[in-house]
Amino acid sequence: MEDIKAAAPRILLSWPAPPDYIRPPLLSQRQVTLCPRAKGFGLGFVDPLESLVECPGEDYDLFDFVQQSKQIPDKGFDLVVVWTSSFDYSNPLNTKKFGRPTVLLAGDTHHWKFPINHLLTYWITEGFDYVATAYNRQHLHWFAAAGVENLAWLPLISLHTVSHEWVESCLHWTERIPSS
Repeated sequence: MEDIKAAAPRILLSWPAPPDYIRPPLLSQRQVTLCPRAKGFGLGFVDPLESLVECPGEDYDLFDFVQQSKQIPDKGFDLVVVWTSSFDYSNPLNTKKFGRPTVLLAGDTHHWKFPINHLLTYWITEGFDYVATAYNRQHLHWFAAAGVENLAWLPLISLHTVSHEWVESCLHWTERIPSS
């Protein structure tokens, strides 16, 4: 079991929902998950992740936060994954500063004012390598029209553990893209 864990990719997951409200998915046995503090509206989920780190509940510099965190001794990651929705108040910035592939997991694309515009603006600002949506595959066309070439639909990702194959495909995806 230790060999499997040691070989697992090191993943940084930014999850905007408190873990007792929407439990973050397990992408790797070597995952660090950033979540804001619970706000008292939890559904009673218990956080199974040992590496849960409390993060700000508003926009913040992800790279600087990780570098300054005493809870994250190993600052190197193989993949940076950020979940955000049309109404999330916490959007991590400087995701590309890690120098690793980045994935935008687009949650809710229906609610609040201009939900697609919010997510597309965030995608453009951060320059994510890969975009996946969890709920609305029909909204992937907005990302494709904006120029996203690497799209995926991962239905209900927040309800299960993601396969090792999906993580590996994200890690190797950028090897096919010539760097600019």
